Amino acid sequence: GEHGMALVDCTGVDAGVRAEAGVLRGPRGAVAYAVMVHFDDADLRARLAVRDALGVVGLDLLEHVH
Repeated sequence: GEHGMALVDCTGVDAGVRAEAGVLRGPRGAVAYAVMVHFDDADLRARLAVRDALGVVGLDLLEHVH
């Protein structure tokens, strides 16, 4: 993969739910992960907060394997 990285993942979305599971491999190791967030999908602010939180999880995973 690009930069010695490989990602296989699956994302699921429904009203008020975002979920992702996958495997991330990099030069320093590999990790399997699953993340599910349930939230009040009443406004855009809540949805953006969930995206930000999932982005933080993604960066943590990346730091672990790269």
